Amino acid sequence: MDLEDLIIKSMELLRDNKKAFNKYKKKFEHFIIDEFQETNMALYEIIKMLCSKSGKIFVAGDDAQSIYSWRGAKPENIEKFKEEFSRVKVFTLDLSYRSTPILIKAGTEISAKNSSYIAKKTYSENEDGEPLSLIKCSDEKDEAYQLAKFIKDEIAEFKYSYCDFAVLYRTNNQCRAFEDVFVEEGLPFKIFGGIEYYKRREIKDLIAYLKVIINPKDEESLLRIMNFPERG
Repeated sequence: MDLEDLIIKSMELLRDNKKAFNKYKKKFEHFIIDEFQETNMALYEIIKMLCSKSGKIFVAGDDAQSIYSWRGAKPENIEKFKEEFSRVKVFTLDLSYRSTPILIKAGTEISAKNSSYIAKKTYSENEDGEPLSLIKCSDEKDEAYQLAKFIKDEIAEFKYSYCDFAVLYRTNNQCRAFEDVFVEEGLPFKIFGGIEYYKRREIKDLIAYLKVIINPKDEESLLRIMNFPERG
């Protein structure tokens, strides 16, 4: 069973099995749900079934931060929740302590183009901060090359160190292009919260196989792969 099966089968169990439904309805009295914008229709139905009696539920979410639409997430569940649950109180967290006003404005204007965007007046009391730069890239490799050039130019002009720069990305697979380009351009780097692509065991093993094919006398590579994968 995968994640979708677990959700759907749970919904079917509560809907079709009265004994199971009554058991879990009595078991839970209070509900706290985070990342509510990532709930799909099945999850929303489970929530409604379980807490329809007590109604003691607290949800937190932001429609503009929904990233799992490919998995069925429905950020509009936030609006449905306000309509379908009685005595709802809404608390908006408008003040941002982390971002600058320029970042807040840019993020709001981009998010507002979404058809299901819920209007909000987010603001920051921090200083305006540096202006944003918009860079057009043909693909992920081009993005990495442009970033490498930017870092080199900044170091040359302002005498920065490599440790003054950080590259933030949302998913681990986005890191590969930066690794390849930074190695090619001679930029030193460290990866936090993950393992560098060429330091992963399976990649090292594959490279060792290729080295032995090219040079059968490479004993170090041969010893690495001699019993990997295990025979039989």
